[in-house]
Amino acid sequence: MKLNKTEKYIQITSETTDFSDFYTNFTKDFQNTESDNVIIDLLSIKNIEVKNIELFINIAEKHHENGTSFVVISKDLNIDELPDEVNVVPTLIEAIDVIDMEEMQRDLLDM
Repeated sequence: MKLNKTEKYIQITSETTDFSDFYTNFTKDFQNTESDNVIIDLLSIKNIEVKNIELFINIAEKHHENGTSFVVISKDLNIDELPDEVNVVPTLIEAIDVIDMEEMQRDLLDM
């Protein structure tokens, strides 16, 4: 896994093509990221399935409860089949946009 931390988010990029390997390492090494905005980049993983994305539901919900964002980057998935609890976008730019929009929403709710 490759880690890129910015002021706004932590980007965790899979360096493997096997989802199972990535997910095992992610859950072991990055359990305490709920206080940060997190982007999970799964573009290197081939044949990713909706059931793989569903594994992130609890993590995404914890982020939401803590006032942070959790976004997954993946292509070639049917958006209608994806769980509403997890933000899935096809590019890093769109992932950053989701974080920006969610931060604006949280700011408006705090007013």
